[in-house]
Amino acid sequence: MEIVTSRIMKGFESTLGLCIVDGIVFGYVLEDQDRFLSSSMALPAIKAAKIYGRTAIPYGKYEVGLTVSTKFGGRLWPELLNVPGYSGIRPHAGNYVKDTLGCQLIGSMTPKPSKDTNGYWRVWDSQKAFSKLHLMIDETLHRGERVTWEVKPNYSK
Repeated sequence: MEIVTSRIMKGFESTLGLCIVDGIVFGYVLEDQDRFLSSSMALPAIKAAKIYGRTAIPYGKYEVGLTVSTKFGGRLWPELLNVPGYSGIRPHAGNYVKDTLGCQLIGSMTPKPSKDTNGYWRVWDSQKAFSKLHLMIDETLHRGERVTWEVKPNYSK
């Protein structure tokens, strides 16, 4: 399974992207501010630009594994592995950028995302969208198949 976050819109301290699963648009992704980091950058450069809990993960392609999460009740949870300068990157439900803490929030295609009065992007029906994606990832990994998650910019010029 190939999951892609295609970042499409920048907002005040928030980033909106499309979540694409095996070439099909699945929903939206809400992340912290994109500071244009890349997994090919040197680790000191990533750490110098990163603001904890307020910076989206670097562009790049990451393996997804199921690991035990203390934050999510000791359950097996999807985690993007080997993200340079980051740890514990777990996509999850949440509708507002304050819920991200560096992770990716999955929202449904309808209703469309919007901005709050402070200019932050927000997504909707996140619990439903993320639960479906989590199940897809679980099933794929339990079949012994690989899951990758690529993050890339796709801003209109």
